Amino acid sequence: SYAAPSERVIVAVAKASKKLKVGVATSRPLFMATPMIKMLSLSSFCVVDGGAIILDPTANKIVWEQRLIKEDITSIYTVAEELRYPLVYSEGHSQKKFDKNYIPRKVLGIFFEDLSYKEAKIVEKKLSHIPTISLHKIVSEKPGLVHIKVRHAIATKQHGILTVAQLLKIETHDI
Repeated sequence: SYAAPSERVIVAVAKASKKLKVGVATSRPLFMATPMIKMLSLSSFCVVDGGAIILDPTANKIVWEQRLIKEDITSIYTVAEELRYPLVYSEGHSQKKFDKNYIPRKVLGIFFEDLSYKEAKIVEKKLSHIPTISLHKIVSEKPGLVHIKVRHAIATKQHGILTVAQLLKIETHDI
């Protein structure tokens, strides 16, 4: 599920869209961001999945994507298996549980879900040496627990916004 934009936000975006290009930068995976993007009738590039994807909503086309590297996926899976922590991965259009008999080739993000803070520290320590990934701790809906989201090091909202500026041929201060 996702939080839908309020009527006030929809009206404000529609008004702003008459004068400038409007897009969003969100951590929501593509399948969760798409309904919001459609509700807002966004007209410009959108940074989704925390920066792993840049979407052109008018063409409904992914114009840029940064997946995790296969070796990193294997390393992350090995740590999860060693610690016996289940993993969920995002392909953009869906999220699935990892199956030890199948390592997917297109992975935008991997999630360690509902870890204690102590478990999260262990995961961070075991993965922090990998220079091509970034780790983000997110508070769980369950009290006292966190998720760790793993993405490629350049799959960030900041990098996505800078890339959008290049695609639009505008200066970043105009964003």
